[in-house]
Amino acid sequence: MTNHEEPKYSSEYDEKKFIENCDKYKDIVLENIIKKAKEMGLLKD
Repeated sequence: MTNHEEPKYSSEYDEKKFIENCDKYKDIVLENIIKKAKEMGLLKD
C-alpha cells in the first residue's frame, strides 16, 4: 500500500452507508425489543 492510493470511499458515501446501517440496526433492535416484551407478557399482540 502506498500513500498515493485514492481513498476507497468518499466521506459522503461513508456517511450515507452509516445512516443506512443505523436505520437497519434500529429496526432490528426494535424488533428484538418488541419480541422480548411479548415473550415477557409486557405487550399484547
